[in-house]
Parts: sequence; structure tokens; C-alpha cells
Amino acid sequence: MKGTGDVWNHVVPRDCSWYWKKLNSLKTMMINWYSRGQYKLAPKGEYSVSCSYATMLGTMTKLKEADLIWSSVLLPRQRVVVWLVYKDRLLTKERMTRLHMQVDDSCCCLCDAQVDETHNHLFANCRWITEVRDALSSWCGVQIRKAKAMQVVQWLKSRKWKQFKKELIASVWGAMIYYRWQARNWKVFRSINVNTGFVVTQIQIEIRGRTEWLRNSRKARR
Repeated sequence: MKGTGDVWNHVVPRDCSWYWKKLNSLKTMMINWYSRGQYKLAPKGEYSVSCSYATMLGTMTKLKEADLIWSSVLLPRQRVVVWLVYKDRLLTKERMTRLHMQVDDSCCCLCDAQVDETHNHLFANCRWITEVRDALSSWCGVQIRKAKAMQVVQWLKSRKWKQFKKELIASVWGAMIYYRWQARNWKVFRSINVNTGFVVTQIQIEIRGRTEWLRNSRKARR
């Protein structure tokens, strides 16, 4: 933009960075925010970052199950992994193949089924996750569903339980999802086999600790 200073008439060079091309592509939308040089999105005509951002996002549907994923019972690092699993965005071998990334072996590394490493296999059908899910279901007294992540969260949301119990069972399931992904990564990148019994014990310790911390809170009395 040297010598022009006019972003609206700026022509993007072919050899510029991708993010500058992306920023400039927003001009076609932004030009409609102004009428005779006056900013239209805010009542007083003053430019507003929040109004512009909300307009770019558009109308978004609020996810009613989000409170079970972003629950304070679940550890922060586990919430992120669960959210990615829910959105089907973890970089599994199957997704890497779809993205045209090189994959030497597309099969699950934690079982002998010789099945492709998909989200559904990793977090629902694999023998490794089945052992952990059965042990945790027996421990918490609730049979955790064997299904896709979205279906499990929707099922938990529909239960006629107190909110704290929903979040507690969702956290047991979420911790299971997290440690399944960790076990997969340790096997792939460190050649370390993670024992299912160790994972079950670790999850029990974490859930007890989080429950103790939240026991006297307003959340536990809901």
C-alpha cells in the first residue's frame, strides 16, 4: 500500500503473504458497512470492533450441550480435546488421509483389529477404549454409551439428572476420551504402550479430586 494509503482501491500483489490476501478479501463485505462514508453497524456511526466481528460471524446457533464439554469438573486440557473430538477435528490417520497428508499405516495402533483409525473407532469401538469404558461405567454406576462423541453428549444432556451429575458423568467420559488420545500419541511418537488399568486409576483420582474441590460449591447443590 506504499504511496496509495487507500485500502479500498489497493490491489493485492501476487507474491504477498496469504494472510494479507485473506485480510484484503474482507473488503467486499466491509464496504457494505458504510454509507456515504458513515459506519452503519453502530448507532452513533463510530467504528466498533465488536459490531464488525459479530457481523462477520453472522447468525450462530448456540450449542445446548456445550456446558457439558466446557464444564469446570473437566480439566482444561481435557476440554479442548473433547471439543475437537465432538467437532470431528482431531488429526486422526483417517483425517490425515482426507487432507492428503502422508500416512504410512492407517490402522489403529492400540488394538489388533486392523481397522482404520477413525474418530468412531478410536473413541467408541476400539478394544482399548472398551476396556476403559466398561471399568469406568462399573465404577461410577452409569453405563456410558458406546457411540460417537456427539451422540454421547446429546444422550447425557437428555438425562433427567441434576446438572452436577450430568457434568460429572460427562467428565468421566471426557477424561476417558483425553487419555485415549494421549495413549494413541504415546504409542505413535514414543513407542510407549499405556496400560488401561493405569488410565482407569488415573481418571478415578482426578474425578475424586475435582469432585472434592467442587463439593461445597453452588454447582454441587443444583
